[in-house]
Order: sequence, then structure tokens, then C-alpha cells
Amino acid sequence: MTFAQQSIPDPGFPENALAQYRATLVTGRFFETALSEMNAQEKMLADARTMQINDFGDMPLVVLSAGRWVADPTFSEVENKTIREVTQVMQSELAALSSAGKQIIADQSGHMIQLEQPDLVVGVIREMVDVLRN
Repeated sequence: MTFAQQSIPDPGFPENALAQYRATLVTGRFFETALSEMNAQEKMLADARTMQINDFGDMPLVVLSAGRWVADPTFSEVENKTIREVTQVMQSELAALSSAGKQIIADQSGHMIQLEQPDLVVGVIREMVDVLRN
């Protein structure tokens, strides 16, 4: 089986972002990183649970959430629905941990908000820098 850049579907990215996205996804380094992340995920979650963080006080916090959900073909429809629902709840709960927290839904984006709505991401970063400077 050949895995060519052209075979990677366009999730609606701008042309320059699509080229970067496709080029990245076919590298050995991408697969190594993705595998390492998946292998470490359970330990990271266990570590986070042991910290028992339930309040960030008034720490400035913005949670960017995908507005478009792209189903993972490796999961069933029911599993995809459950993953989406759980993700939405967890992200809302995360934003609520801070009295200064907020959640922004990136209506035009899936998982890759930084590629699909880069202006939104840059705007939030600038907003946070301004908040932290003042």
C-alpha cells in the first residue's frame, strides 16, 4: 500500500495549510510522534488524575474547541458520538475550572484549529498576552 500526499483528503484547509498538512502526515517523524503520544496517553491521564486539580482560581484560561466534528472511520458511529459528547463535556469542564476561563467554539474547524482558523488562534494568543501583561 502506498501512502501518498495526494491520497490524504482535504478537510477544507486553505491551500498553503493543506500542502503543509499533507507533507507532515507522510513523514516517519509524524508516525513516531503519533505513536509515542498514543502510548503515553494513559500514563499522562493517570498522572493528571492523581493531581486532583479541581480549581484554577482566577487564572486566565481559554479553551478552543472544534465546531466541526470529523468522525474517525476506525470507530463505530456510536463510538464517534460518545467520543464527541465526552470531549465537549470535558472541554467545558476545563474552562469552568477558572473563574476567568472561557470556551470558544471554532465553528469552521475540526481538530486542526490552528490550520483551519489560524486568525482565531492568533487572536486568542494575543488576547492572553495582553491579559497577562496587564
